[in-house]
Amino acid sequence: MKLFTVLLVTLLFLLAACGGPTGSVVVDEKVNVHLFVMSRCPYGVMAEKFFEPVLKEFKDNINYRVDFIVSENPDGSFKSLHGEPEVKADIIQLCVQNDFNDKFVDFLSCMDDDAKNIPDNWKSCAEKLNLDVKKLEACYSGEEGKQLLSESAKKAKEKNIMASPTIFINGKQYQGPRAPKDFKKAICSYLKAHPSCADIPVCSNDADCPQKEGKVATCENADTKTAKCVYEDAKPFDVVILSSDKCDHCDTSRVSKAFASIPGATVKEFDISSEEGKKLVDSLSIVKVPVVLLSKNVEKTKFWKDQPGLAQVLEDKGDWFKFPDIVVGADFFVSEKVKQDLLKSIGIPSDKPVVDLFVMSFCPYGNAAEDIINNLFGLFGFTVEFRPRYIVYSHYQGGSSDFCLDNGNLCSMHGVQELNQDIREACVYDKEGFRKWLAFARNINKECGPSNADSCWESVAEKLKLDVDYIKECEKGKGLDLIKEDKRVSDAFSIGGSPTFLINGERYTGRRTPEAIKQAICETFSEKPEACNVVLEDSAGKASSGNC
Repeated sequence: MKLFTVLLVTLLFLLAACGGPTGSVVVDEKVNVHLFVMSRCPYGVMAEKFFEPVLKEFKDNINYRVDFIVSENPDGSFKSLHGEPEVKADIIQLCVQNDFNDKFVDFLSCMDDDAKNIPDNWKSCAEKLNLDVKKLEACYSGEEGKQLLSESAKKAKEKNIMASPTIFINGKQYQGPRAPKDFKKAICSYLKAHPSCADIPVCSNDADCPQKEGKVATCENADTKTAKCVYEDAKPFDVVILSSDKCDHCDTSRVSKAFASIPGATVKEFDISSEEGKKLVDSLSIVKVPVVLLSKNVEKTKFWKDQPGLAQVLEDKGDWFKFPDIVVGADFFVSEKVKQDLLKSIGIPSDKPVVDLFVMSFCPYGNAAEDIINNLFGLFGFTVEFRPRYIVYSHYQGGSSDFCLDNGNLCSMHGVQELNQDIREACVYDKEGFRKWLAFARNINKECGPSNADSCWESVAEKLKLDVDYIKECEKGKGLDLIKEDKRVSDAFSIGGSPTFLINGERYTGRRTPEAIKQAICETFSEKPEACNVVLEDSAGKASSGNC
């Protein structure tokens, strides 16, 4: 996950008004609602569930369709982010949508109610709704289902849709909040004469209020008949963005634009070579850029009050608040000496190329990157040092025990069982080396997940003849130190997205394919081995793009 992107999206979301088309239409008008999802993606499932009450309330006035984000291979098979079960779920849902459209919403609801068992729960849902199971079975297992998925995949590809869910209402992409009341409001912008739209409030939240120059808006009595937008003068604060013209990937334009749109904000940008930039680098002991600073008077603004968690994230730098490097993605070192000292602390330079792979143990993109590493290890063997490292955050989700250990200091995105598995895998790498780590990690990827890893891993370890007792002991002891070291390194390099490759300490930003990464590794050899002449299959699948 790129935390800077999350920060940026959050800012843009806070500023966006949930506007829609204006003008009344007759009540017998139809609104087209088109969802693009991955059928096992929890966010896609949530969007379907939240749309359900709106679809039922406006059932005579909505044309509803779901299509799927999936890749079709040249041989006619399909590849989806959450594996073959997701492909199967896509097919059966398309079969129902095509053959029993009047029961489609209820069928989706039934499957989504037991999301962990998708697609295996399809038959019980079909029987519950009195659908023709034999007809669905023929579609599901035959050419009809494949053809439906092929057509669905083309629709997503034509619109270049990769995120689940992506929602279109009357052909316009919907980017507002995704609660039932928000979907209802969006539908009512097209159906103003509908009886269900008569009591839609003026505003449900502050973002519903139109912006006015130099003012901040508050939605009073939100979501009620007496709701209204109230305005007051925006309190001023400064935003300073510090970067370097020598950094070819330090594009701060989007975050600058986002902050400039906040009422009261004055954005200033400096290069580290400028007089003002040098002063900030020296006075604030800046190590890496980009840097985003907020003046302390931001605490008096509505922007600050609306973000109660911001104070816990920001670093106090005297007259300024500073976003942590890992949040901003700051990875361009102001001082070459500082960079070299960091590289030395992780054993670089070495007598062989060093590839560090940063992952989360149940990130599907990271799992796909481990498959690429498997190909590269098969080619290079131990002439290249491959090192797995795990991405761990502090106080993720408020430090909840569902995600964190060590009083919130060690957290993982996909839950505490993922963190536990990170630690176990780090223990295996430390004791047994890369080859056995790779076998353990890839088998875990196939057999286990973030909801059952703590009960699933032992059978995998036993099958691979790993020392289960040692892993258990290490998980509660040395493993915590190993994962803390990984966190130190990932924080030092501002790495927050899985997967991330470092090759000899330099971030790899090229195509995520075995061949492309092989070529990058080969450039670091003083004398290229014969392996560099081997051309690897240039197919990246899930790893070609995307991060957790």
